[in-house]
Amino acid sequence: MPRYELSLIMRALERPTLVEAMKRVVSELINQGAIVRGMESLGERQLPYTMMAHAQKFYYGHYFILDIEASTRLCHNINPYFKRDIDIIRKHFIVPHYIKYKPFECTGPYTGMYAPESKKLETDKKLRKKLGVIE
Repeated sequence: MPRYELSLIMRALERPTLVEAMKRVVSELINQGAIVRGMESLGERQLPYTMMAHAQKFYYGHYFILDIEASTRLCHNINPYFKRDIDIIRKHFIVPHYIKYKPFECTGPYTGMYAPESKKLETDKKLRKKLGVIE
């Protein structure tokens, strides 16, 4: 299963209500077949702009990042649940950069079969030697 980061912005709620809302989100993810690896709270902050959700304006929100492993279909299957939950302002699935890009090491110039100039020069030299043009 691919690994994702789920970025959530929740309404500015009291702590017990916020805990209940996060329990609902995590339990729904688990019911859909996801594996929750970690959860990080980034705290309550003022939103960068006024956000509309469920016919209400929001100026503050709690930011969360959930580290999950889930099937590729989960992103589409969980959207209706997130749209119904009135405590969620925004959600976004992210493929982390440490999974997207694998480190690449340069091992020197490419000398394979399709190397642009190196093969051509070698075959040209062999051909010239064969024809007796260059010794």
